[in-house]
Amino acid sequence: MARVPRLTSASVRPRPLIGSIRGNLCKINHSSVAAIATPEGLRMSSTATGFQIASPRNVTKPPTAAASKTFIWGAGIECSFIPHLEVDQFEWTQHNRFWKEDFRRARDEVGVSALRYALPWHEIEVQPGRFNWSAADERVAFAAELGLELYLDVMHFGTPTWLRQAAGDPEFPESLERFTTALVERYRSVIHTWSPCNEPLILALFSGDFGFWPPHSRKWRGYMPLLSRVVQATSRAIRAIRRADPQATVLLCDNVENFKTRDPLLSAEVDRRNMRRFLAMDLLTGRFGSDHPLHQWVTAYGMSEIDLEWFRTHPQRPDVLGLDYYPNSEWQLERTADGIRQRRADTPVGLYGAAKAYYSRFALPMMLTETSADGQSINREIWLDQVVEDCNRLRSEGLPMLGCFWWPLIDQLDWDGALTHRIGKVHEVGLYNLRRQPDGTLKRSASPLVEQYRLLVAGGDDSVGTLDFISEPSDEADQGPPIGIEPPMSKTENAETSTRTSRVASPPARNGNAPSTTPQEVAASVAPAGAVSNALGDTKAFDKYGIVVFSHLRWGFVWQRPQQFLSRFARKHRILFVEEPFFDLREGEEPRVELHKVMPNVTVAAPHVAPSWNRNPKLPQILREFTKQSIAAMNERGDFDRPLLWYYSPMDSAWSLGHFQNRGIVYDCMDELSQFTGAPMALVENEARLMTVADVVFTGGYELGEKKSKQHPNVHPFGCGVDYGHFSKASDATTAVPPDIDFMAKPVIGWFGVVDERVDYAMVGEMARMRPNWSFAMVGPVVKVDPNTLPHAPNLFWLGGRDYQQLPNYCRAFDVNMMCFAINAATQFINPTKGLEYMATGKPIVGTGVRDVVRQWSDIVRIASGASEFVAAIEDALRSRGNDPRVQRGLELAKQCSWEQTVANMQGLIRDALAADDRRSATPVAPLNEAELEFSYVATQGS
Repeated sequence: MARVPRLTSASVRPRPLIGSIRGNLCKINHSSVAAIATPEGLRMSSTATGFQIASPRNVTKPPTAAASKTFIWGAGIECSFIPHLEVDQFEWTQHNRFWKEDFRRARDEVGVSALRYALPWHEIEVQPGRFNWSAADERVAFAAELGLELYLDVMHFGTPTWLRQAAGDPEFPESLERFTTALVERYRSVIHTWSPCNEPLILALFSGDFGFWPPHSRKWRGYMPLLSRVVQATSRAIRAIRRADPQATVLLCDNVENFKTRDPLLSAEVDRRNMRRFLAMDLLTGRFGSDHPLHQWVTAYGMSEIDLEWFRTHPQRPDVLGLDYYPNSEWQLERTADGIRQRRADTPVGLYGAAKAYYSRFALPMMLTETSADGQSINREIWLDQVVEDCNRLRSEGLPMLGCFWWPLIDQLDWDGALTHRIGKVHEVGLYNLRRQPDGTLKRSASPLVEQYRLLVAGGDDSVGTLDFISEPSDEADQGPPIGIEPPMSKTENAETSTRTSRVASPPARNGNAPSTTPQEVAASVAPAGAVSNALGDTKAFDKYGIVVFSHLRWGFVWQRPQQFLSRFARKHRILFVEEPFFDLREGEEPRVELHKVMPNVTVAAPHVAPSWNRNPKLPQILREFTKQSIAAMNERGDFDRPLLWYYSPMDSAWSLGHFQNRGIVYDCMDELSQFTGAPMALVENEARLMTVADVVFTGGYELGEKKSKQHPNVHPFGCGVDYGHFSKASDATTAVPPDIDFMAKPVIGWFGVVDERVDYAMVGEMARMRPNWSFAMVGPVVKVDPNTLPHAPNLFWLGGRDYQQLPNYCRAFDVNMMCFAINAATQFINPTKGLEYMATGKPIVGTGVRDVVRQWSDIVRIASGASEFVAAIEDALRSRGNDPRVQRGLELAKQCSWEQTVANMQGLIRDALAADDRRSATPVAPLNEAELEFSYVATQGS
C-alpha cells in the first residue's frame, strides 16, 4: 500500500495562519467571562423539563484560536459512565461530591481555562425524549461563572440502559442525534466546542471485538456491525451539532495508535493495523470506497455495502481532530508459536510522529486531548516534557497543534480492567492524586505535576512555541493495494489482545518494519573492527544525545542510585540500560536479547543465554552483538549515533571498551565492588583499565571518592539524594499502613533496604531477644546471604522486598528507623541512600558507625556500637519523640538534598568533561582480545 508521505520541507506548503483553520476553536476572553458571570449575562428560565440557559445579553462569540494564535491548555475529568455495568467514574472518584472543588482547582491552582467534560446521558435522558436538566444546568452555570470553557463530550463512554444493546443497539445512532440536538440547543450560549462521541476506535473495539462492554460482541464479525453503528451515530451527532449551532466547533477525539515490527513477515499486518486506526475517520468523512485497502476485510466480516454507501453519501468532517495519546498508544508486533502478539513499542515514534501521520491523512488542525502516564511521579513529569516538546516541534514545522489537555485532572479508578470490575484501585495518573481517608473520603492531593503544568499554562504560547504558518500536506496517492483478510501468521481470527516480551532477532530499519541491513552491516556501522575513534563531530555533542548504561544491578530489583539518577537524566536523554545476562534459557536454545521500555525514555536490554554460556569464550562477542542490535533499535532518531557510555560495573568494560564509538565515558563508582562477597577476581584490573579512559568518575561517598581520586584526576563524590515529597508521606496521618506491618506491637523498629553481608543481622537478632516487647521489621530482599542463617524471634519479621512506591507506607508504621550496618570491608566506603530517605520520614534514626554516616550526619543519626548501645539509643529516641532536634535537623537537610540538584551538578560536570580538549575517551581504545578476556563469567556482586 502507499505509505503516508512524510512532512518534509519539500512536501509542505506554508500559508498564512489567519483564517486558515476551519471552525471556531473558542476560548473565553475576559469580556465574555464577565458577561456570562453576571446575573444579567446568564439568565435561567423555567421550562417543562427543567431549566433553560438563555443566551447572554450583549455577548459575542470569543475569537477563534486560529485568529488569536492562542494555544489551549486544559485538563479533563474522567467521565466514563456505563450504566449497563454499573460504572460511574463520577461516583467512583467522588467527583459528584466534590465537583465544585474540582472545578475550582482546575482554574485557581492549575490555571487552565478549558476543561474536557461530559454530562451523564443516562441521568439526563431518563426515558427516550424525556429530559431532566437540573444537575447539568447547575454544573454548566458554575463552570461559566468560573470562566471555565467546557469542551463537552456529548457521549464519553456508555449509553442509557433503555438502549438495551448500548452502542450496538439499532436505535443508538438516532438516539445520540436526538440527545445531541437537545444538549446543544440548551447550552449553545455558553458551550462552543463539542465532541460528539469519544474515541470511536476504543468504543468499537471494547464493545464489538474484545467483548468487554455491551453488547459484548466478539472478534471481527462482532466488530464490523458495531463499528458501523458507532460511526453512524457520530456522523448524525455532528450533523445535529451543526444544525443546532452552525458556529460551534466540532472536536472529534479518538485514540491514537501506531504499530511497528522488526519481522518482515508481519509487515502486511502492521500495514493493516496502521490503516485500521484511520478506519472510523475514513468512514465518517466518506473516503471509504471500493478502492480502500481495507474494503475486502471490512465487508468480509459483516459491514454491509448499504452502510458503506450511506457513509459515502453522508460525509461529515470535524473541525478539529483530538488525539488521545498515551505511552501505551504504540505497539510492536512479533510472531509466537500460537500467532501474533503485541507489546509496547520500545522505540515509539512519539506524539510528533503519530500526529504527523494523522495530519498527513486528514489535514485537520489537531489538539492533544488526552495524555498521561502511569508509574512513578517522575514518569509523568518526563512524559509531560516529551509531549510538550513534540507540540513545540510540530508547531515550529507549521503543523496546527492547537492545544494540550492532561487527562485526568484527578486520578481514576479501575481502568486496568477496562472498567469491567470494581475493586477500588486508584490509578495515579492525575494532576491530583486520590488519597483514601479513614472515613472513605477520597482526598485530592496535589502531585508535583500540578506545579509543572501550572507553569506551562502560565507561559501560554511561550511554553509551546508560536504557530506562525500552516503547512499543507502534499496530495496523497490514496490508498494503496488491498490488505489481506487474515493476519499472515495468526492461528486465530484476532490475536491482538495478548502481549509477550520483545525478542530482538535482527536490527530494525528506520521505518520500524523489515530490516534494511544485515546484523553484520549494522554492527559494522556502529563500530568498525579494531580500535574505535571517539572524536566528536556531531551537533548533539552537548545536547540531547543517547546514553548507554552498563549495569550489574537490574533495573527492576531495588529502586536505588542508578534508577534515581538515570530516571532524572531521562528528562533530557534517551537511555539504553544494558543488564548483565540471564542464564535462564534451555540448553540449545538460541541466545536472545529482550528490550523492555520501563519508563519514558528508558529502555532495558536484557540478554538471555543458556547456563553453558557461562564458560563459552564467545559470550563477550554475543554480548557486544546484542548491545549493537539494541543501540540500532534505539537509534531511529539518530541520538545513539555516538552515545555517552556510562558504567556501573567495570566487568562490562572488559568486553565493551573499544567496540563502541562514543562521545565520552562516565564511571559511576557507587560502591567499592571489589570488597563485596563473591566479587570477580578480574574486577580490580578491569576497573583500572576503565579509569584510564573515563572522562569523569563519580563516587557513592566521600571515603570512596578520596580513594578513587588517587587513580583519576576528575573524581567527584555524589552521595545520596532524596525524593522528599515521596518519603515525607510517612509522616502524613492519611498514609495507609500495610496490613502485614499494621498488626505488629509498638514500638516498631524498622529497616528497609537490601539484606546482604552489609547488615549486622546478628545484632538485630540480639536486640530482638533483649526487647521482646518491641517489634523489629526488616523490609527488603535477602541476597548473597543464606536465609536459613538469619536469626529468628517472635518479634523479628523478615518481610522481603517491597516496591519503592510502598516504602513510605511501611515507614509510616516505624517508630524508629534503623541503619544496622555491620562494620566490615563491604561497608567501609558506603554512603547509604536510605539515610536521607529516613530523615524525610520525620522519624528518629539509630545507626552504626559507618564512616560516611559519622562524617556527614552525626548530629542527626544516633551512633551506636553493638546491641546494648543500639537498644539504649533507640530508647533515647523513643523518649524524645515529639521534641527531638535531631529529627528536625534531618528534615531540614532532606529538604535541601534533592536528586534533581545532584543530577544537575553531574550534568554540568559531564558537559565540562566532554568539552575538554584532552578528554581521556578521545584517545582510541584498543579492545581486549579473546586471550585477555575472562571466559568464565562471574556476576558482579553489589548492593
